[in-house]
Amino acid sequence: MFVLIAVSSVMIAQDTLRVCFIGNSYTAVNNLPSLVQQCASSAGKAIVTSSNTPGGYTFAQHVNNASSMGLIQQGNWDFVVLQEQSQTPSFPIGQVETQCFPYAAQLNDSIEKYSRCGETVFYQTWGRQNGDASNCPNWPPVCTYEGMDSLLRLRYQMMADDNEALVSPVGACWRYIRTNYPDFNLYNADQSHPALFGSYVGALCFYATFFNESPDAVTFTAGLTAEEVAIAKEAVNTVLVGDWEEWNIGDFAFQVNTVLDTVGFSIVIESDCNDCDSMYWYVGDGTVYEVPSFTHTYAQPGLYGITMVAYQCGEYDSQYWEAYIENPTGIKEEQQLVTMDRIAHDSVRIQLNGQKKLDLALFQSNGQLLKLYSIQGENNIISLPRLSSGLYILKSTNNEQVATFKFNY
Repeated sequence: MFVLIAVSSVMIAQDTLRVCFIGNSYTAVNNLPSLVQQCASSAGKAIVTSSNTPGGYTFAQHVNNASSMGLIQQGNWDFVVLQEQSQTPSFPIGQVETQCFPYAAQLNDSIEKYSRCGETVFYQTWGRQNGDASNCPNWPPVCTYEGMDSLLRLRYQMMADDNEALVSPVGACWRYIRTNYPDFNLYNADQSHPALFGSYVGALCFYATFFNESPDAVTFTAGLTAEEVAIAKEAVNTVLVGDWEEWNIGDFAFQVNTVLDTVGFSIVIESDCNDCDSMYWYVGDGTVYEVPSFTHTYAQPGLYGITMVAYQCGEYDSQYWEAYIENPTGIKEEQQLVTMDRIAHDSVRIQLNGQKKLDLALFQSNGQLLKLYSIQGENNIISLPRLSSGLYILKSTNNEQVATFKFNY
């Protein structure tokens, strides 16, 4: 028996995204939610937003704020953006672990409870223009912009990792601009809040985060110069679009883990899909199953196409196998099943299951050879080169095993 494996995962587009912003004046100044809406509209996409952004508010205050919790409890949000008070995440780790992290977790727990299909997005803010002068005497790491900004980036990433959430790296985009275009000012006169240019960078960053695509299609300029718009897009494309996985975008995407094997005239399928809204298995002889695991026996030997389609929160994961079921008395020797699983954006696990060696070639869908691999032993992990979104093929050079993956970078 041999199996050809093809895997793809595609998000079904929604007409309108619903986004809730929970933060403070860093979100309210220049009306960031409105800027995000206008960026999306100019690119032919729709977003509706709600927000609660009292000045200086912390996560701890939002947890006890009826308006904030009421918005979260409305539910059915596609994204809920959480922005902490501008200094708190840069404090010594002991303070952050008591004053920030627990409340981030409480807010995220409520988001997951009331928006099962939504995602939490942590709004990574920036260091003050010349550091945090008020806290510098007692906490030297925040005496400079670079020190404060680095701590904010670290702590927002910790919150996102702990809560399996996304990061919108606005602060990292600001840092790119400060490093590469120091003559362009991102700050308000108070050296803390964003100027319009700074908020526009944030709006493009959120656009890319929500739609998982470059902001190049955005034509809304907010009245900024063409050079400012170009620099803002360059920053977002370099920091975010060029490195999705750094910000957890795609890391927690819906995907079904499946193991398929054969026993005589039967296929044995086990899959993990506890959170699926529905699942369908088409086993190639007209039979359809709607359960994650089962054993199916074929009446006749032959080549059968097996398709699984699972749905969850507007996404579907589709996987395809071709199983050759042989007569047990046949002359052909049954081949061991080679399994291939994509485990990260840039990694695939290969299990040879008894075969001694496997040579693989990675192709684009147009047939262009990208990379060759030679593996042996069990449980191998191969790294893929940087790929743009599209269809790619992993094909062995010493047998007919093929894996096809659709990458959404």
